[in-house]
Amino acid sequence: MGPKATTNYREYESEDFLAVLQMILDTWKFSDWIPGENAKTSGVYYLLEILASSSKVWVATQQDEVVGVIGVKDTHLQNFHPIYELKKSLAYCQIMTRKEGRNKFRQFIQTDGLDQELLHSVKHHFDAELTLLIVKEGHKGEGIGNSLYNTFLNYLNLQRLSNFFVFTDSSCNYPFYEHKGLHRVAEKPFYWHDPDSTPTQEEYYLYSGSLERA
Repeated sequence: MGPKATTNYREYESEDFLAVLQMILDTWKFSDWIPGENAKTSGVYYLLEILASSSKVWVATQQDEVVGVIGVKDTHLQNFHPIYELKKSLAYCQIMTRKEGRNKFRQFIQTDGLDQELLHSVKHHFDAELTLLIVKEGHKGEGIGNSLYNTFLNYLNLQRLSNFFVFTDSSCNYPFYEHKGLHRVAEKPFYWHDPDSTPTQEEYYLYSGSLERA
């Protein structure tokens, strides 16, 4: 067994797009529930949405390979990135011009609305959102997720942001957030519809956390 690879952490760069996209596609297995070319394009849309709304994004690398990513949105800032918004609109148009997979993508968009319903239901203003956290398959258990999460917390501390939230669901590793002391403050089911089968239920969650300061 060779020496353990060194993990480095830095801010996201445009050259990381394809590597982060592949992690998204692999983690949520887009090709298993969105057929055809729309599987990859839906992943592109989702990543662009994250980049457009985030204030900061960091990646973990090993020997120049991206093995993890985390993002944060400071709700006090104007998080608007025109180039990502434009590319997201182009991806949306591509998806809607293809019939195969279009229905599942529409349902995917509906889950965004469900997230906003959860956020509205708690009637609380949060300082920040954890927008994305992924550790690449084959690299879990190496402490990368913990280090990325600490990078996120350090940013909150430096910016004097006290509380935050994260959207997640039953298909994700939501126990990670519970282990970190976050609390589930809202939840709601979503039913994925397929003309050839019965609806599939998935639970969507809103977790909240806070920083303790002396």
